Parts: sequence; C-alpha cells; structure tokens
Amino acid sequence: MNKGYIHIENLSKSFGFQKVLDSINLQFDKGDFVTLFGPNGAGKTTLIRILSTIIKSDEGSISISDYNIKNEVQNIRKIIGLLSHENYLYQNLTVFENLKFFGKLYNIKNAEESISCKLNKIGVYSKRNELIRNLSSGIKQRVSIVRSIVHDPEIILLDEPFVGLDIKGSEYLLDIFKEFKKENKTALVTTHDLRLGLHECTKVVVLNEGQIKFNDRVENIEIDKFEETYKSLIYS
Repeated sequence: MNKGYIHIENLSKSFGFQKVLDSINLQFDKGDFVTLFGPNGAGKTTLIRILSTIIKSDEGSISISDYNIKNEVQNIRKIIGLLSHENYLYQNLTVFENLKFFGKLYNIKNAEESISCKLNKIGVYSKRNELIRNLSSGIKQRVSIVRSIVHDPEIILLDEPFVGLDIKGSEYLLDIFKEFKKENKTALVTTHDLRLGLHECTKVVVLNEGQIKFNDRVENIEIDKFEETYKSLIYS
C-alpha cells in the first residue's frame, strides 16, 4: 500500500490540559503543494513544528520520504526547509553573511551564486550587504524565506509566509511557489489569506480545534465558493 511521501497517522499533541492536535490523519504525495487554512489556535503551527522535528507529538506516527520521524530526525532535517514565526537571523550580520552561514551548515555547493540568485528572485539582492537589524520587518521576512530554501530542500514548510509582505513581496513569493511546483518539490504552507493560499496549491486542508475539517484536491473544489465553505466549516 502506498503510504504517501508524507504520511501522518493518528497524530495528537497536548500542551498541559489543552489538546492542540486530536488524532490527525493526512497523506501528501511527492510534488503536492498543500495549503493549510484555519483560525488562530487551530493547531497549524503545532503541526508544522512537529513535521519539522522541533517538537515531538504525544501520540501517532509520521513518515517523511520513508524516514520515521521518531528515529531518523537528522535525515529528515536534511531534506526540509522551514519558515517559522522566528526568523533565526543574526541581527548583527548582513543579509549575505547570514545566508552564507546557513549555507555552510548544509554544505551547499556554489553557495554565493545560489544565494545571490535566490535573493534576486525575492527582490532583495540590493539589500545583501545591509545588517539584519536595519531592515524592515517585510524585508526580514523575505530574507527568512531565502534562508528556509537556501539548501534547495525537497520539502518546504512555510508558516504564514505572507505575513509582513507587501504586494510586490507576495508576488515574488508566488513566483517562487510556481518554481517549487515545476521542480516537483513538496510544500506545506499555512496562511489566513484565502486568495493567496489558493493561488498555487494542489491540495487544501482546513484545520480547526485540532481536527481536520476539510481535505481535498483543488480540482475538486469550487474556488469561487470556497470562502463560504471555509466559513461554514469554522463558524457553524
């Protein structure tokens, strides 16, 4: 039986007495671009943090590219790129110095050329020699996006990537999403923006109160009516 490129089975997580994820079951194929919607407190960030191996689940199992998350953490970390609410950038280093540092961690070849190319694609190449502490929050977010993909990961986990981005920044990011799809990368993106979230995705998941409320491929969805569907799932 094909278990999928990412297979999540009966995943649960609690913080104290609060159950944040409740018996989650999901399967993503290689090349899937999945958008995860849900209100604040739905469990989206917790799911991202578990998949990225930052925290452990209480129950359930996860396999990623045939690696078991319980005992093959290092193998999983090599193939994942993560954008979280923390930018993980060093404030007293320049943009380029930050990215070269992360590039060295992954032993990427032709690091400077690759970094320059990615900075150009997200529209911040001109900021490459500026200190992180002197940048606006939106530019820091763009640099953080580059940091998350500096090693050309097979799997990209992006938690609210559009936060702080202006219209142009969002357009740059959508172009990068198109490249992910062309390169058959697997992506999971969380966002509150229905329009941007539906733009390039192949699969839509809605999470609320720690449970999956919706899970379907985009070709089966009436895009024009999805906002109504979403509201009915969250607020009914």
